[in-house]
Amino acid sequence: MGISILVVDDHPMFRFGLLSLLSQEKDFNIVGEASNSVEALRMLKKLRPDILLLDISMPGLDGLNALPRIAASSPDTKVIMLTAFDNDDFLSDAIMSGAYGYLLKSQSPGKIVQTIREVNDGFRMLDKEQINCFIKSVQAASAGNTCEKYDLSPREVELLRRLSEGESYEEMSESMFLSIPTVKRSVGAIVSKMMVKNRVQAVSEAVKLGLI
Repeated sequence: MGISILVVDDHPMFRFGLLSLLSQEKDFNIVGEASNSVEALRMLKKLRPDILLLDISMPGLDGLNALPRIAASSPDTKVIMLTAFDNDDFLSDAIMSGAYGYLLKSQSPGKIVQTIREVNDGFRMLDKEQINCFIKSVQAASAGNTCEKYDLSPREVELLRRLSEGESYEEMSESMFLSIPTVKRSVGAIVSKMMVKNRVQAVSEAVKLGLI
């Protein structure tokens, strides 16, 4: 039977080229093609492919927003996202939503074929640069959640960063155009919000949490 594959992309020429490439592989079984996510969802219930190659940017229901419905409709199907855009937010959203791989349309035929085989074996396929981007995105989101938890303003986070670099109240006052009493009050507010004893502990906690 081989690896069953459904291809979903709204650009006919790209879809044709991709299908031509995949049809050359003896262990690949192309079970269908679709030009949009709605059509793909209808086909999924019947075909239950091993692999779904899914374009991110399509009219109507785009690939990212279709991912939860795809998982519900055919939970055993592994999704590999296709995109013409090297976008960190797209990458993070796709992986967090359950995609197994993320391929730029400009990548080599060999890379596309390899990714399909690896994903079919249960591996999540990202290159080193994509892994780094994903980790940074998760860390940034975590830092944002921490800011919300402590109700820290952007200015307070900036003060923490400057404290970590050893700036004095006078230096922060001059560089941030704040009076020294305002700087001191703001640092005191940070200490209070973070429920620590002093500014040294506040900086230490901020570093641990990835805020600075």
